[in-house]
Amino acid sequence: MKKFYNNIIGENFSFQINDLKKLSRSEAFDENKSKFGVAGNTFRAFSGYPKKPSLVYREWAKKQTAKILNTASLGFTSQTEFDEWHNELFKSLQNHWKRNQNKDLNLAHSYKLVDLYIKWLSKNSKCSKKLCSSILKYGYCALDSQIIYTLNQCLSGALPIKNATMGHIGNQNTYDYCQDLIKNFSEHYNGSRLLFDYYAWKPGGAGKNGIFE
Repeated sequence: MKKFYNNIIGENFSFQINDLKKLSRSEAFDENKSKFGVAGNTFRAFSGYPKKPSLVYREWAKKQTAKILNTASLGFTSQTEFDEWHNELFKSLQNHWKRNQNKDLNLAHSYKLVDLYIKWLSKNSKCSKKLCSSILKYGYCALDSQIIYTLNQCLSGALPIKNATMGHIGNQNTYDYCQDLIKNFSEHYNGSRLLFDYYAWKPGGAGKNGIFE
C-alpha cells in the first residue's frame, strides 16, 4: 500500500508527532464528572436498549478505571501482551452490557467504546507513565467515520468506500484490516496508531480538518 501513501499528509503527521505526544497524560481527572472518553453524540447510534447506554458504559468505565489506576505496575512490553489486555477489556464490556441491557453489544460498538476508553486513559493525568507509554506504542484507533475518512485520504483515496461509519466495521477481519492499514501508514512516518488517532480525529467530523479537504 505504500505506493498510495499521501506524502503531504504523512509528513504533516510526522511533523506534529512531538506535539501529539504532549497530549498524553495532559487531562485532569474527576471520576464524578468524567465521561470516560465518550461523549453523548457517540451514543446516538446505540438504540433499542432498556437502559441509557451512556450510563451503562460509564458504570463499566468507572470500575475499570479504579482498578487500572490502582495498579502501578500495569504496562506491556509487546503487542501480544497489550492485545491480551485489550481483549479482556472487550469481553468485560460485552459481559457488563449483556447483564445490564439483556442484549448483546455488537462488535463495532464494543471496539469503539473500548478503544475510546483506552485513548482516554492515555490522556488521563493519573495514568502511569508505564501504561501510557504502552498505550501510545500498541494501542488501536477508535474507528469511526472521521478516522476512516482520514485513513482513505492518507491512502490517496485508494479504498472504495464513501461515508463509512463505525457501523460498517461488521466483523473482526474488517476491524483488523483497518487497524493494520493505520499501523503501517503511521509507522512509515514514525508514529503509531494512537498518535494517528490523536492527529486524525478533530471536533466537527470528517473533512473538517483543513489538510484533509
